[in-house]
Amino acid sequence: MITIYAILKSVHILMAIMALGANLSYPLWLYIGHKNDKYLPFALKGIQTLDDYMANPAYILSLLTGLGLCWYMHLNPLTAFWLWGSLILYAIAAGTGIAVYSPLLKKQMAILASSGKDSAAYRQINKKGFYTGIFIFLIAFSIILLMVAKPS
Repeated sequence: MITIYAILKSVHILMAIMALGANLSYPLWLYIGHKNDKYLPFALKGIQTLDDYMANPAYILSLLTGLGLCWYMHLNPLTAFWLWGSLILYAIAAGTGIAVYSPLLKKQMAILASSGKDSAAYRQINKKGFYTGIFIFLIAFSIILLMVAKPS
């Protein structure tokens, strides 16, 4: 029998897979783009499109279904470390994505168009984007560890 719990949990997990899976593809897009200059603008635009239309909506739906699970299971997210810890990490990752990564990506695309990938400005912003992406991934991975292990 399919229950509300099973539906919420399945959608929650699927959204986490979609969001993190999209994010994990970004280094491959960049690798291909940096190997051939003519593909780099397409790769950056592809990352932006995946972020805007797949990863970010999936992260939002993952949050909403997670909160739905808390409501359905009568869990107070503030009483379990693995829940409130995950919510804090989520806020940090979302804030970093919105305030840092998305503007960096737009700036990276603009610098590429104006100065090219061999310019110092492009190399600098590419490096910042790389490290910001790693930071966000590590936070997302930490959330997954908390969700799976559920430490008290």
